[in-house]
Amino acid sequence: MKKLLLIFDNDGVLVDSEAVLAHATQTLYGRYGLQVTPEIIDDMRGRSVKDNRARIQEQYGLTLPAPDDFLAEWEALAGAEYEQRLQAVPGAVAFFEQLTAPYCLATSGTPSLVTLKHRVTGLNKFFPAEKITTAADVAHSKPAPDLFLLAAKRMGYAPQDCWVIEDAINGVKAAKAAGMFAIGFTAASHMQEPAEAQKLRDAGADAIVPSFDALHTLLTKQQAA
Repeated sequence: MKKLLLIFDNDGVLVDSEAVLAHATQTLYGRYGLQVTPEIIDDMRGRSVKDNRARIQEQYGLTLPAPDDFLAEWEALAGAEYEQRLQAVPGAVAFFEQLTAPYCLATSGTPSLVTLKHRVTGLNKFFPAEKITTAADVAHSKPAPDLFLLAAKRMGYAPQDCWVIEDAINGVKAAKAAGMFAIGFTAASHMQEPAEAQKLRDAGADAIVPSFDALHTLLTKQQAA
């Protein structure tokens, strides 16, 4: 039987970045007069920076810098925070040290910040460039299926042979739109309330997995079937 391809999201799955990301988001949009609420953060999660910028500008009538200028401002602000306090999600490094199944990354993040996050957390040794697909590679970010479909195509897999590991509602929706098995992953610090798992179920997640150990167990059972 052909092995499954595991497609990982990055923020909130591999790197415990969501609290840092939320603070940076509040700081950046606050410069332009928007008080960012938890509900706004929820809606942003899983989308690209440029997509979020366009949506916020339209919804709230803000005057924001041009997309490339805004992205550069975001990368400078968020990058500085990631350098100081970003950590891998518990169990991530050990999981990849023993993983034998094919895998890759599909993230709405930018290439430069993905590189930074993996360097800071020690995950860079598991993710060479050929295993990474980012928002820069597609026209439409999550919840569109483009990222996951391109990642699978690059790895030589059909959608039905892919498991997507996601912490975001938009990511789960993207996985289901791509015709893939969606795993709602709740190991990161921002996912500890039971309501977070329920949100992923409501978005269409096929399974909820609370840790990398549990993911390893689920994968082992599938491979033995």
